[in-house]
Amino acid sequence: MFPVFVFIYQSIIIAEEDFLNKKFGQEYLEYKRRVPRWLPNLKGIKRTFQSMNFNFKRVLLKEYTTTFIALLAATLLIMKLYYYFYPSTFISRLPYFIIIIALLIIAYFIIRYMKKSHKLTS
Repeated sequence: MFPVFVFIYQSIIIAEEDFLNKKFGQEYLEYKRRVPRWLPNLKGIKRTFQSMNFNFKRVLLKEYTTTFIALLAATLLIMKLYYYFYPSTFISRLPYFIIIIALLIIAYFIIRYMKKSHKLTS
């Protein structure tokens, strides 16, 4: 399966490079010489990240649904694994999972309400 993936991906890369070469010409060829095709060059990444600011409030506003779904999926996966590996104690732990899921749902609707009512802005 991996060779098929590499073949398909390489075909896509060749088509994209052809498109970019036609669109940008010499400028793209110079870029292509500087930038590795397969492995990223991490030189200078620290300087790049130092110039950036992380805004947690903005993440909550813009990605609250994605965050909720990811945390809910992780909780459900842990719950399933716990049931699979520890079936004898699962029932005694079930209230904890229910509380976590309830808190996630409550947090989701609070953030949604605050965003829609413009009480929470970035």
